[in-house]
Amino acid sequence: MKAKEIVQGFVTVDEAIEMDYETTKELQLKHLNRERTLAGDSKYFVKAED
Repeated sequence: MKAKEIVQGFVTVDEAIEMDYETTKELQLKHLNRERTLAGDSKYFVKAED
């Protein structure tokens, strides 16, 4: 059984990479520290190396 079948709302790494900024921010507001997200402390990565 895969995680997506067990956990509602589970996001794979591939799906996360494809998300746009607004979707990322919406999920951060829902699941992370709302005040930090609104203050601009949230992160939106577009590229990673090593």
